[in-house]
Amino acid sequence: FWGQTAGMAWFGLEARESPVFPISFSQALRRWLGGWITVALLGLPLVLLVWGSSLSDRMSHSRTYRAFLPAS
Repeated sequence: FWGQTAGMAWFGLEARESPVFPISFSQALRRWLGGWITVALLGLPLVLLVWGSSLSDRMSHSRTYRAFLPAS
């Protein structure tokens, strides 16, 4: 439920604690807060992507993974 935004779902991405474990509610809140901080600072924290993860990922101790799509 809180592992994807609409844009992440569109591109088939999920925020997860690890490839196996989904993020918790508190991690989702920290990701949301990191997104707002990035917007408030006019995208400056996006420089962190050069070193591998966004401010939101760092604040919530999560990573963005390709979503698992079950076979149909």
